Amino acid sequence: QPMEQRGASAKAISTNVTWLAIDRIIRMGVMLGMSVWMARYLGTAAFGQYAYALAFVQLFSVVAAFGLENVVIRDIVRETAPARLQTLGSAWRLQQRAALLTWVFAVVVVGVWKGIAHPTFFLVLSFSLILLAKSSEVFRLAFAARVDSRWVVWTENAVLVGFALLKGLIMLLGGTVGQLALATGIEFALLAVAFAWVYQHVYGDRGHWRVDRTRMKTLAHDAWPMVLSGFAVMVFMRTDQIMLGELVGDDAVGIYSAAVRVSEIAYILPSILVGSLYPSLIRAREQDAAAYRRGLQQLFRAMMLFALCLIVGGAWLAEPLMIGLYGASFAESGRVLAWLLWATIPVNLGLVAGKWFVAEGLQRLTFYRMSLGAVVNIALNAWAIPRWGVYGAAMATIAAQLMANVLFNATHARAREVFWMEIRAIVTGGLSILPVLIGWIRRRMDRA
Repeated sequence: QPMEQRGASAKAISTNVTWLAIDRIIRMGVMLGMSVWMARYLGTAAFGQYAYALAFVQLFSVVAAFGLENVVIRDIVRETAPARLQTLGSAWRLQQRAALLTWVFAVVVVGVWKGIAHPTFFLVLSFSLILLAKSSEVFRLAFAARVDSRWVVWTENAVLVGFALLKGLIMLLGGTVGQLALATGIEFALLAVAFAWVYQHVYGDRGHWRVDRTRMKTLAHDAWPMVLSGFAVMVFMRTDQIMLGELVGDDAVGIYSAAVRVSEIAYILPSILVGSLYPSLIRAREQDAAAYRRGLQQLFRAMMLFALCLIVGGAWLAEPLMIGLYGASFAESGRVLAWLLWATIPVNLGLVAGKWFVAEGLQRLTFYRMSLGAVVNIALNAWAIPRWGVYGAAMATIAAQLMANVLFNATHARAREVFWMEIRAIVTGGLSILPVLIGWIRRRMDRA
């Protein structure tokens, strides 16, 4: 690859990372601010109801998007213009069908399970607009493949800020949790329309997209393992909140979900970095296998070091942070957050490993490892929540993430290479945090 092309590629990646970082920072600030305001306004029980219904809908969100993210980006990076337009059109049709079927399924399930008169049914019905909005995800992927996310940033944040103001007005006027849920659902539906309009305004080729049944079958064949694995991911990311609601109550869901919302902020920067580097890793794999492996190892180490920084800070700052944000009634959320931050190690490593699985054409293994994590999480939650409540849910999450994102890779010959990359990153980083770990354990023992 010529030097000037490498320079241009590096500049494009750097610019894209900057735009995505700006997007995540704004979104993080606005969403965290709204989460804090809503939690203080609703209280732990009503906030728990809100979080429970949202977690239920989010279980199906990956299925609604049909798991096409990495597959579509991989293909359109490699393809010429005519084939690219056919891929985009076929992917869009797949997402439309998946979103509609998933929406129907989610609404029917909650209606049968809870009954249409139950308050949870209306909350889920409102949030389920998120599933229909997933049909526009292909437009986001088109921007990502072109390494041009500034339009996504402007669109998302314009809608986000507008609806944040609307939700604020609802709370100032004494609105209900149901009205807040409906506003969230409409927000995502409007965002879907906005993405389609912005894409056409910028590139103008939407009218040239073509739907091809053979291409749809190929995309579906490549994506179905990602659909199932994505669903498995959502199961062990959201099932803890659902099981807490069923086994303990709304207050526990409110306490736990507040900690989860803050902990998930920790995944923003790693996902930005890995997502922006993914097209370059695909090109490097085809041009220089040794450089490809070196780049992966460096990325694993960077993800590990970032996770360790969060764990160190969270060990001492999590509780005062949650009290300062959410109030004294959410003090327990701080102690839960300190535990949840340990999950950033396997999650961050899994972000890189997940891209490696797609690049190597091992999507089926992704499904197997995520399914294993989901089963482990459900089993551990069923055992730990009755004993330790929110802390049991946190420990189950850590164990499930470790099993899915690291330990599973040792069980398959093709994945063992990436397993040893993860182990090297863990060992080199773990040696540096050992004194901090000892201090954290002593502090917890003193509090007990």
